[in-house]
Amino acid sequence: DPKIGVIFDTDANNELDDQHALAYLLMNGEVFDLKGVTVNATHNGGDIEGHYREAERILQLCNMKDSIPLLRGANGAFDSIRRNFDPNAFDGRPAVDFILEETRRDSVIVLAVGKLTNIALALKKDPGLADRTRVVWLGSNYPEPGEYNQDNDTVALNYVLESRIPFEMVTVRYGKPSGTDAVKVTPEEIGRVMPGLGPTAAEPVEGRHGGTFSCFGDYSVEL
Repeated sequence: DPKIGVIFDTDANNELDDQHALAYLLMNGEVFDLKGVTVNATHNGGDIEGHYREAERILQLCNMKDSIPLLRGANGAFDSIRRNFDPNAFDGRPAVDFILEETRRDSVIVLAVGKLTNIALALKKDPGLADRTRVVWLGSNYPEPGEYNQDNDTVALNYVLESRIPFEMVTVRYGKPSGTDAVKVTPEEIGRVMPGLGPTAAEPVEGRHGGTFSCFGDYSVEL
């Protein structure tokens, strides 16, 4: 079977789930063809550089830093960026241009696990994006209100939903038996299973909270 082409759009420095999702994509290269990683900034993870550096750590731990493109996306929110929008100069342009160019070149799914600012900007710059890709987004507490990724840029979510782009929503549903909140591991499980897992990094990585790590499994325990 052909591999699944993916662009991973992430606020990697916010919590600890995105790092595991990225490592999963990287370590399952027989299934996924990861075209690139784009980052955006959400409230709890600091500015765009923090998210960029955290995604870079995961790529380095998996020895993919030099082979998988990593692009800076939007530091701000869609509503402010779209005002007086200049398609040749705007917050998030490197990631947006990568998404647009890569989806023109190949069959690619955009897997978004943070706010939807980069995708909304890509649609604003080129509405034709809707005809050549689909978005799979982690977000919303539907049918209840609220959720972190949604609340970080509700305007971007609405813009994407109002477009014609194929859109799949992987809901969180806090405390419910379905949704991503139902798929959990405990710190004890991580501590028992993860140490030593993954390839040995060619160069050790300094963690975001300090310490030095040579494989993703060890870093996972400290996240």
